[in-house]
Amino acid sequence: MNTRPIVVIPWDFSPHAQNALDFAIEYYGSDCIRVICVLEPALPYEMGWGDEEGRQKAIDFCIRDFFDSAGHAHETGLTFFAEFGEPSDEIIQFAKNQNADFVIMSTHGRTGLKKLFMGSVTQKVIGKAACPVIVLPATWAETEAN
Repeated sequence: MNTRPIVVIPWDFSPHAQNALDFAIEYYGSDCIRVICVLEPALPYEMGWGDEEGRQKAIDFCIRDFFDSAGHAHETGLTFFAEFGEPSDEIIQFAKNQNADFVIMSTHGRTGLKKLFMGSVTQKVIGKAACPVIVLPATWAETEAN
């Protein structure tokens, strides 16, 4: 019987996402981790990602860039997925489809007007996810290093 949880890590190439991935690998191992990167669809006037071929190229670049930037991840057995859509909605649906035991993500530490205008993917995921969400504060890695 496999008792290892399925862990979903949202990925946006930020140091915060790297911290969440490192945390998950350290505490849960890598073979149960599913990383999801959500690419936002191109606007109608943007060139390159609008057609199926362009979208596939973007996904391929995203996958390659993930394994380049999180180099150790390739050997660890975790799986990486890239999708197009609205980030919080895609993360929630992905976690549900994967039967995730929980999502681990980090805040970006935005406050005030930046948070108001940009919204908070983390806040939306916490509010709508069907599984528990572990949230690392933006300063977590700095605290751990000291």
